[in-house]
Order: sequence, then C-alpha cells, then structure tokens
Amino acid sequence: MYAVLKDGYCLAESLVLIAYIDEAYPANPLLPPDPLLRARCRLAIDFIDRSICPSFYKYLQEQDKSKWASLESQLVQHMLSFGTQILENDAKYSSKKGDYYLGGQFTLVDIVLIPWCTFIKCF
Repeated sequence: MYAVLKDGYCLAESLVLIAYIDEAYPANPLLPPDPLLRARCRLAIDFIDRSICPSFYKYLQEQDKSKWASLESQLVQHMLSFGTQILENDAKYSSKKGDYYLGGQFTLVDIVLIPWCTFIKCF
C-alpha cells in the first residue's frame, strides 16, 4: 500500500492518491479539459477497478488448481474488452494517435493501467 503524508494527514489507496496528485498539482492535469473525455476516463478507471482488479485477485488467491484456467480466462476477457475500448477511444476521441488511453494524451487511466501492463508481460 502506498501513502502520502500531507499536513499530518495520511492518504492511502492508489486511486485516491492519483486523484489527489491530479488536483494538488493542476499545472500538469491528468484528466482532459473536455468534460465528456473526463467522464470517459472515470468510466475506464471504474471498469478497471470493478472488472479487472477483482478478476485478478480471484485468480491470484484461488487455491484450487482446477479453477485456474477458468479464472485466467475471465481475467484475459476483461483485459481484452478493455483493450478494445482503448482502440475505439483512440479512433474516436483523440486528434493525436499514440500509446495512451486517449491516444496522444497521458491521463489518470494510463497510471491505473501501469500495473496491468507489467502483469501482462509476465504471461
């Protein structure tokens, strides 16, 4: 678990920390200025938090080897679904093509994806 100590108050949880950093340092925003794109970023983060994370932890914690293939398949399906969403966003919403969730713009979504990109390389 990561934490930030600010004015004697400890902040924890990765999503809370990155939102705090985005708001505390507005010179380099991690969400786009367009409200629709900001909402899409929040939906993407929510999808990761509600679909990919739970699937990963179910897979990681399962003791019964007979369930591993099914759980791995669920996790991969969630990741592929999100990958499709990334490609669609790049085509629809980004004037700049690139390596990030919104194409040419690095956002909070990309920060949330960093651990999953590392995980995928392990497969």
